Amino acid sequence: ALHKRQMGLLAAVVNGAWGGCALIPLHYARRDHGLSGAAFLISYATGSMIVNVLIWLGLFLYYCQTTRNIQDAVQALPKWHLKELWKPGLAAGVLYSIGNFSSILAVTYLGQAT
Repeated sequence: ALHKRQMGLLAAVVNGAWGGCALIPLHYARRDHGLSGAAFLISYATGSMIVNVLIWLGLFLYYCQTTRNIQDAVQALPKWHLKELWKPGLAAGVLYSIGNFSSILAVTYLGQAT
């Protein structure tokens, strides 16, 4: 088993690699289809939405298998807490979108580090 420090270092490396690879498809979209800048953001958002739905579906199916009951599986899913979290969630989403859009513009005009 990994210690907390080792787990933290591993998580930092994975996060850095994941974040560094996130915009690699932009390079190929520009080369193959002429997509760049804001036009790429729609395909990026669509892909993120599809992956998010698949993760929730996978979690639901896992709970369906473990509980053997659809009602219990729905109850086992994480709660949304919309009354408390809509403002911070909206702020986080807007800030992330601004940062993501800015990074796409930066990669489009400045290129990726090689």
